Amino acid sequence: MDKVIIEMLSNRTPPSCIQKNILVMARVIFPKQDIVPELPSLRHIHSLSTSLLLVTKTLAAYQYASATTKEIRQVHADATSRRQEELLNFVVAIEKDGVLKSLCMSSAIMARDKSSGSQVEAIMASFPEFRQLLDNWRAALIELHPNRPELHDLIPPSEEVSVAKLLNTTMTTDTANVATCFRRKWKEAIVNHCRDVLNMEEDSIGKILDGDCWQHMRNIIFNGIELELKKYLNTLLHDDIANLPSNLRIDMGLGSTSYAIDKDFANTCHYALGHGAPFTHYMCTYYSGELLFPIVRAQGGTRQDGPFESAVSIYMNRQYYIAFLNWYLSGSDKESILQHNLFLTLRCNEMTAQLRVAAILHIAIVIPMRWLSGKTHTLASYNWGERSMGRALDVVHAAFLELEADGSKGLDEDYMMNLFSSIADEVKPLKSYLTYMFEEKESNVVDSKSKEDRKLPFDLAVAELYYPTRAENRQTTTMCKTLFQRAASRAIAECINPTKQLSRHLSAINGPKSWVEVSAEDKEASLGIRANNDPSESCFAVYSDSFEQGQNIRQDHAAGKGQSRYNNDFLRPEIKSLVTGRKSKDKEEDEGDTHVSSTWHKLGKELQDALVLAVKRGSVRERNKFKEALDQQKLAREEAVNIKRQKDLASAEVTLIDATYLWQQYHSARCAKTAKEAWDAYNKCTSETGKKGKLPYVKEQILMRYLGLGWEEAHHPYSKGGYKYNSQELMEHFVKTVLPLADTLEVPDKPPLELPTLSDKLVKARLGTVSLDCEALNTMEEDTETKFRKDALIKRSELQAEGKGDELEQIQTYHWPEEKLKNYPEDMRDEDRFKIDMLFHRADNTNVWAQGTIIKVVRINDNEAVVNVKWNEEHVEDHEVTKEKLLRSKWNPDKPGNRAWREDLRHEIWQIE
Repeated sequence: MDKVIIEMLSNRTPPSCIQKNILVMARVIFPKQDIVPELPSLRHIHSLSTSLLLVTKTLAAYQYASATTKEIRQVHADATSRRQEELLNFVVAIEKDGVLKSLCMSSAIMARDKSSGSQVEAIMASFPEFRQLLDNWRAALIELHPNRPELHDLIPPSEEVSVAKLLNTTMTTDTANVATCFRRKWKEAIVNHCRDVLNMEEDSIGKILDGDCWQHMRNIIFNGIELELKKYLNTLLHDDIANLPSNLRIDMGLGSTSYAIDKDFANTCHYALGHGAPFTHYMCTYYSGELLFPIVRAQGGTRQDGPFESAVSIYMNRQYYIAFLNWYLSGSDKESILQHNLFLTLRCNEMTAQLRVAAILHIAIVIPMRWLSGKTHTLASYNWGERSMGRALDVVHAAFLELEADGSKGLDEDYMMNLFSSIADEVKPLKSYLTYMFEEKESNVVDSKSKEDRKLPFDLAVAELYYPTRAENRQTTTMCKTLFQRAASRAIAECINPTKQLSRHLSAINGPKSWVEVSAEDKEASLGIRANNDPSESCFAVYSDSFEQGQNIRQDHAAGKGQSRYNNDFLRPEIKSLVTGRKSKDKEEDEGDTHVSSTWHKLGKELQDALVLAVKRGSVRERNKFKEALDQQKLAREEAVNIKRQKDLASAEVTLIDATYLWQQYHSARCAKTAKEAWDAYNKCTSETGKKGKLPYVKEQILMRYLGLGWEEAHHPYSKGGYKYNSQELMEHFVKTVLPLADTLEVPDKPPLELPTLSDKLVKARLGTVSLDCEALNTMEEDTETKFRKDALIKRSELQAEGKGDELEQIQTYHWPEEKLKNYPEDMRDEDRFKIDMLFHRADNTNVWAQGTIIKVVRINDNEAVVNVKWNEEHVEDHEVTKEKLLRSKWNPDKPGNRAWREDLRHEIWQIE
């Protein structure tokens, strides 16, 4: 009974239906026999979902162990998230009888976090688990059949689940930064494991190649083109769009237009406010027998080149959309924002031009590139491998260079439709495919499924794209040339961008993985493997199907159902011959051609019974292990939030300490409050960039306002576009823009502080009366801020004690007090005299700052002043008054030495309350 339930779960039977289905089938097939004495509980059925997960993972380990090192050709990995939890899958490609078959080892590996290092560790950690599953199976088989060694030998040794089998394979992922980093760390992990754990010699450790998914690579180009055309047309039509009602959300992007078309016209009618059903009826009534191109699904996720595929159908169907919208809107009392949006967008000839350009790019470039990306693993006999995709990129890049120089070439059928002719002449299946697509493929017409009524959709599309018969399509020709040039420029930029993987495959810039640079050995190794990451993507697709079928299903249960279906573990091959009626393309048959299949039914009853026994014993442990992995992820997320908060707090503390110095400077004599003061101090500077130079001076004056007071209007960049602003330019900004801010902005009573809390936008927003608990939050934040400021000042004092920063140094005047000392009468009041702070190096090798009052200036010149100083009582040693030479060069230095001097401003030191 358990084996039946496990197989039914794999075949997507909802657990709640299994009891009834078992009983119904028993009663129908054996109406006169009572063969079902009892039915399993729903709880037991749910627990067998865990058993299914262990069965499919054990079968994967069994097939991996049975494969030879030579047969394992490629490895795929991908990551996704469900219910805010991160999942990772791991797929290997095994070549059997010349056919590459995908085997999912695990479809829901739980890495601790999103980092590539954690992902690699999680996959590596799964190998001991696979070995343990085989050992458990063997132990159960020996327990059930202790005297059957011929059965025991059918289970390969667990040691055969070796990481060493992944040497000389190709690891393929998508092109995201985390994925490319994952590949690098994956190689390191495999090599290190083979060397350090398996004690393999360096010479015997083979080379691991890394492969890029060319579905993603192609989309890099076309995503860039879509953004470029959208930006250009939105800018070109900015004034018209600005004058339209904002609620219509007019946008000239291909993606938003294809999305709107899918919502309104798709006959699936998923969007409640769409008009798919009325449109279908309208077409059957008024355009019966016409060819209506199918709408490309845009809702629920799509590829970046999806809008280009949509462009073909929108361009060819546009006349019907316009006619329907005109008819429906003129006779309907309801205001439909979606329909108004589409009517205005589709009647815009610039949009029609964009659709025409996108449609041509799709049929000329996307279609052959998609086919090559998906079929490369089957083309080894034509000497076309994964590394050969660099040749296809070279063709595309060369074409865009031509289009950039002459946009009219995009409307030349002979040129565009033969871009891949050199490759198609070598790769005959590509040539056959393109011939089928553009000359043989048929589609049903509106309101008829008769074979005699069918038409050739792409043949008609090519004719209307390159030789338009409709006036509105011919009207787009001039705009099309411009759009082709802009699209080409952006495509070229994407190809040569060094931060993107495309550039590594481009021969024009000698990319390290380009066709002209890659070695003959690597070219040979790439034959017969995939040029995409479809196996991992497909693995998550079947997982998602199981996940969505049961809204409250456990992640591991969904993984078990999805993986068993992906691997076709329970596929019964004889089902094809038993199905009656019209023969159609069988999806499961197709999957069986590319995935390892029917493993469960090839085992025999003894091995099946032993496997069920083994996995049932391990189910509780498996559930606990999965729960622990989820808890670890949650803990990692919590730690990440706390770490980021601590970093933000540390950064805020550093910023606040800097701001306190600048705030004090603003309230000191160091700050220039008028243009005259600023220019006088600026002109006294003798250099541009020295310690007392003009540039440091004006930067400091700006920072006093920008960071010290939080006046964002005071900001000015130091450089822009590679150009560095000089002191004169910054000074003009300071005098003309910054100084006048004091007349309009309030000077805060404390330095600004930005703690990692709610944004000011949310804090200041008001909606009704603020609830008491939220008011309490505000009070808590105010208390937190007060404590934070106090702690920052304590930290500043500690840093100053270590010699990192000096409050008194920061509030001295920028230049030495020459003018004050030159005008220094002897009869000056004591309180007006210059209070000096001077550093002395003592005989005991210590430094001490001594304070006193200048009672007389003996003489002064541009570089020094000789003065009489009356020292404060605590600093009097031999003489109360001494003659001191005050050097200009020793005025308030960054690193004070013996006889450095400054003004005694200790009365202005902040006191920590």
